[in-house]
Amino acid sequence: RIGSAFFFARDFVVAIDVDLTSRDYPVAGESWRELAVGIEKSWARQSVVLRGGLRSEVGELGWARPGFSGGIGVRFKGVSVDISAMTGTEKRLGALWIGVSYGR
Repeated sequence: RIGSAFFFARDFVVAIDVDLTSRDYPVAGESWRELAVGIEKSWARQSVVLRGGLRSEVGELGWARPGFSGGIGVRFKGVSVDISAMTGTEKRLGALWIGVSYGR
């Protein structure tokens, strides 16, 4: 997997990553790679951050099984609170992540 982030301003980032090798599905014999794109926008010197992303499998039959994610992060006096959620199509399970950290 390889990826890169592009900083268009101090407060706006676009990231992309892709699998370098393909994987085979056990059924139908199709091979695919995963592609993901995300954006991040921050305000007030990164005290508030909004994130969003899209991932999809890219294979011989085109785009498949997209997934979507979003989140928010808030930082105040060294305490960071992050909340993120992910969902997808084709009965994929979703996820919710909550994290709290302390540091400068």
